[in-house]
Amino acid sequence: MQSKILIVGTNRCLPFRPGVNISIAWIPAVITSTMCGDALGIEQYTVAIWVFGLTAVISLMGLLFYKKISRIAGEKNAE
Repeated sequence: MQSKILIVGTNRCLPFRPGVNISIAWIPAVITSTMCGDALGIEQYTVAIWVFGLTAVISLMGLLFYKKISRIAGEKNAE
């Protein structure tokens, strides 16, 4: 049996599986910090900026996707 925690906002409830969601979010952070740290360590500042910028763009896309899913889930819960 898999445990679920509901994240309750003002108008939505989304299932949250701690083991899965946190592990998935952790991987890009480790990769980004490793790549940026290595690039900064060998003074390749352009590479570090590109990695950081790409990570920021991907994070923004994920945030927009999350908001879209939250809105759809909120509409379904309202029905």
